[in-house]
Amino acid sequence: MARSIFRELAHEPEFHFLHKKKKILISISLVKNSEIQQLNKTYRRIKKPTNVLSFAEYKDQKAIASSPSTIDLGDMVIAPAVVKTDAEKFKNSFYQQFFWTTLHGILHTLGYDHERGARGKKQMEALENRILARRT
Repeated sequence: MARSIFRELAHEPEFHFLHKKKKILISISLVKNSEIQQLNKTYRRIKKPTNVLSFAEYKDQKAIASSPSTIDLGDMVIAPAVVKTDAEKFKNSFYQQFFWTTLHGILHTLGYDHERGARGKKQMEALENRILARRT
């Protein structure tokens, strides 16, 4: 799934630099709600589980673009039980919701952050919507 997301991202003008990379690495761990809740509490000071947490290696796209041909974007932690709950809430299939969650986490490792204000949220959501629209 992550590979297909990177292929989709490479079609976006702001990610053409991905074509120049020989290898793009990202670690994705699937964990229980209790584990992601503890991570969420530790790193975000939020005492409840979340669908995905991302730990980026690079601070922005310029740093990624200027990095070697093999890049390690960082780590993602996904809680499938939260994804399942989200799928039911938003009336999506589990696969659709898991795809969106993975895309969302990858965008965080690429420097996007919807929590940095209205502009960041708008940019991230627009990109997510463009990619999701191509999949339907």
